[in-house]
Amino acid sequence: KGYNMTMAIINLLPILLVYMLFKWGYSPLTMLIVNICIWGILFGLARFYFMKHNCGMSYRLAFQQLIIPTILPFLISLGIALIPQMVMAEGFLRFSITSTIGVLSYLLIFLFYGLSNKEAKSLNRFIKKCKKLYIK
Repeated sequence: KGYNMTMAIINLLPILLVYMLFKWGYSPLTMLIVNICIWGILFGLARFYFMKHNCGMSYRLAFQQLIIPTILPFLISLGIALIPQMVMAEGFLRFSITSTIGVLSYLLIFLFYGLSNKEAKSLNRFIKKCKKLYIK
């Protein structure tokens, strides 16, 4: 009950905040930033609170097993993807190269760093099953 109420309030919060910011003259881009911050960060914090409160999960364990394996590859791939942004002129080619490098670097880093041994083995089994079904 408390979880659902908290999530409902967090879900409604951006509407009020964005309305106030638009009233004060902020650009429409502000809506995206507010939504990312509130839905990404506040939802995550609320979920961690309720994981601890209802399930007794350790914040340290959650940080080690959930946050670091996803955030670290993201930050590294973001750094890699920013290289073309700095050296190329603005345009579709830069967009395409940056997007491709960002996605591929995230996938590779996540596959080699972000997955535990158990997850990597499960992924390998799944890929092998897919190959048997679709590649003959």
